[in-house]
Amino acid sequence: MKVLVSPLDSLESFMFCVTRFSPNRTYLIFDKEEYEEKVENLEKVKETMSFINIKETVVESSDIVAAAKKIIEIIENEKNNEITVNITCSNNLQSFGMLYGCYAKYRYVDRIVYLKDTKEILDIPILSFGISKTKKEILMEITKGTTSVKELSNKLDISRGMVYNHIRDLREKGMIKKDELKVTTAGKLAILGDI
Repeated sequence: MKVLVSPLDSLESFMFCVTRFSPNRTYLIFDKEEYEEKVENLEKVKETMSFINIKETVVESSDIVAAAKKIIEIIENEKNNEITVNITCSNNLQSFGMLYGCYAKYRYVDRIVYLKDTKEILDIPILSFGISKTKKEILMEITKGTTSVKELSNKLDISRGMVYNHIRDLREKGMIKKDELKVTTAGKLAILGDI
């Protein structure tokens, strides 16, 4: 089964994607603040595309992590299907949230696309956050409130030297703040991802 995950930013670009990818099921992504404005387009889509199973998902696009979580839920529900995610959207934060959700579940996404103004499809590379199980555990412990290397070492049963090495690497990747032991937005997104 083919699944398309796409914002309903413009009716024209959405219809182009449906025609191009021929999905059996579509998840339409709406920004919470713009949902009411898009209802008319949604009704047109449902009338015109009655042969497609259409589901709606509302995201809080001002919170990239929350938006990514919504996309992750969709991907996990559809992981046995062919998934294409269209990130074309006038709201950049929503696009980033969708993209990061794809990166978190990269194994299950077949294609990430962006529709150029010329109606040319640009394939976006499917990447991962590229962290080890131990680094992910360190990030998770820090978000739970662990505040020292000694605590991390004891909880994860690894040497302090290894904890320092992992923290240094996570800081270089921008997943832990440079000046304190706090997880950044990038780190929060990495926690959501597969290893």
